[in-house]
Amino acid sequence: MARHSTWKRIGDDDSLRRSLLARANVLRRTRGWFQRRDFIEIDVPVLAPWVGMEPHLATLSTAVHDGAGDALRLHHQTSPEYALKKLLAAGIPDCFALGHVFRDGEVSEHHEPEFTLLEWYRRDADYTHLMRDTEQLVAALAEGVTGSPEVTRSDRLVDLAPPWDRITVAEAMARWANIDIETHADDAEGFRRHAVEQGYDWVRDESWDDLFYKLFLTHVEPNLGWSRPTILYEYPARFGALARRRPDKPAVVERFEAYVAGVELCNAFSELTDPDEQRERFRAEQEKRLKLGVAVPPIDEDLLDALAALPQCAGNALGIDRLIMLLTGEPEISRVVWFPWKTLRDWRDEHDSPT
Repeated sequence: MARHSTWKRIGDDDSLRRSLLARANVLRRTRGWFQRRDFIEIDVPVLAPWVGMEPHLATLSTAVHDGAGDALRLHHQTSPEYALKKLLAAGIPDCFALGHVFRDGEVSEHHEPEFTLLEWYRRDADYTHLMRDTEQLVAALAEGVTGSPEVTRSDRLVDLAPPWDRITVAEAMARWANIDIETHADDAEGFRRHAVEQGYDWVRDESWDDLFYKLFLTHVEPNLGWSRPTILYEYPARFGALARRRPDKPAVVERFEAYVAGVELCNAFSELTDPDEQRERFRAEQEKRLKLGVAVPPIDEDLLDALAALPQCAGNALGIDRLIMLLTGEPEISRVVWFPWKTLRDWRDEHDSPT
């Protein structure tokens, strides 16, 4: 039977091969950008006994056995965040990690269950410092890889040169969804009623969070980052599990996401350093996971201990594969990954089939 080789796809497709070679260029230039700014690269573990608590992230786990037959349950990391924060608390200077992370069940044109994440932290900084980092890094990579700060998506030109557009979450919801999220910030019934009054007659009994995301994903996200990237900032506090509240506006957290051509590129925030508040947020996330019927990991007590020693800092997680898609003009993430999910699935299907 004919086989869909995991390697012949590259040899038979010149455009694909160019995009994958551009990937190597992006990784090399990314490391150089941080090294020139005296960041330390950290080789974080792919497997660890701790794991992120986000309710909608499905994790992968495995059992690792020692020579005596004892097994340790370890998780494929969804982010290097916990490891990097522990090292910052130990006194490590500005640092970054560039490697693979894992999230089960995420397969689409913009998602792979195994993908490459860049995460970096600045000491004595807040999220506004990382806004500038992100603008400068992405523009520098575009110049270095393509020779221009401009890219084309869906036949539209996007200028990646700083400064990028900036808008708060509340302003974006008002502009594109005609919704006021501040008046009903803690009132799900009032939020639903307000949405119906604005013409969203499909609203039924959605939770506050579910209603927000339905409106956001349908009416706001597709409009972000077209003539130039958009930095969307000041998220409602309920959407900042690890982020610091804004001191003069505690209803929001110091968090931002950057969007290019309607696609989220990164997620950043000023770090929460209060272990008591973080414990309460973790417990709330455990309750959400329990209600969703998904595995509930234990709270990482080691991380909470580290938060007490964590300096004021800010961190950003940027999806490298999505950035490479942007720079190469590829329509889907599988074309910028050497061995994407679908080629591995094809390998399994063919090897499980009788010859």
